[in-house]
Amino acid sequence: MLRQTLWWRISAMLITAVSGILLVITATSYALEQLVTPEQSQIEKIELNVVDSEQYTGKENILVRGTWGNKPGEFGLIVPSGEGALEGPMSFAAGGTGEIYILDQVNSRIQVFGPDGNLRDVIPIEQRTAEAVAVDAAGDVYVCDLWVQREIALYRDGKLLQKENLSPSLSAPREVFAVGKDIFIEDDLTGRAYLVASEGRILSPSEQGKESRPGRFAKENAHYLCVSQEENQGVSILDNTGKKRAISIQSNEPAFLDSFWLDADGNVYLIYQMLKESPPDVLKSRFSVVKVNISSGKAFQIDVPTGLFTPSRRPFVITEEGSIYQMQTSNEGLKVVRWTMPGGGGE
Repeated sequence: MLRQTLWWRISAMLITAVSGILLVITATSYALEQLVTPEQSQIEKIELNVVDSEQYTGKENILVRGTWGNKPGEFGLIVPSGEGALEGPMSFAAGGTGEIYILDQVNSRIQVFGPDGNLRDVIPIEQRTAEAVAVDAAGDVYVCDLWVQREIALYRDGKLLQKENLSPSLSAPREVFAVGKDIFIEDDLTGRAYLVASEGRILSPSEQGKESRPGRFAKENAHYLCVSQEENQGVSILDNTGKKRAISIQSNEPAFLDSFWLDADGNVYLIYQMLKESPPDVLKSRFSVVKVNISSGKAFQIDVPTGLFTPSRRPFVITEEGSIYQMQTSNEGLKVVRWTMPGGGGE
């Protein structure tokens, strides 16, 4: 039944070697508002030349490691006395020169580590319920409380510079990301990315909904490549010519799309959480990182441990250069790992 429904939409298929994920890629054309002309958007359906993905065991490089606690270099952990989830660092970000910014909200701070793994700075923050952090190209740090206080704060040189409420139009904020000196927040209901800060200034709530994109994007040769999440655990990619490609999956085991990323070369990274147990056991699950080069159809995949002793809102960060970072937690503490995907990313 499913095959009969989908056969006419499928232009190419990509089958992974180990995890049982089937990627289906289709290509159609749409107008990308304000970025292409109607003439540019009139593109015929294009079939992609997709080859089988190359499966690798990821090479682990531990950049940051720390135990639970409140000293510099340690990370806060809340253990509930009754029912409830553990709470540790909720998010992290990567700077332009390899710094790692860990949102240690339990200890009301951000800890900054250099590429060598040494602690470089501790930034006190006011938002105890913060859950997201982003760093722009100038090194300004933006801390977001998306659901409780619904506010965004700007820190520069370790000090609070500005704080604003989020616009009511951002009713279901999903992710915060930086492109150059701009900060965007994705909305889960609309699928759009809204500009909330630019050039070291947070926009007022009334300004935050005025400029938006069809989804997450990265600059590619001064053009935009937009991504929006789709059903069936997939995403769609809309490039600056108006061409839209949809990527969805089928799997012989439960697979949930945790996050998706773009690098500056237009490669798409899909992070799937694979659950084998019934009922699902997060601690026994794994992540599968799939990189798809949309132009060539080439794909690479690595499977990595889940490392979710404490829930994390952002366990992965993939930079515009294609570096793959993962924040893992265990009963011993926290570590940030950089994964290498031979021939396919993270190098």
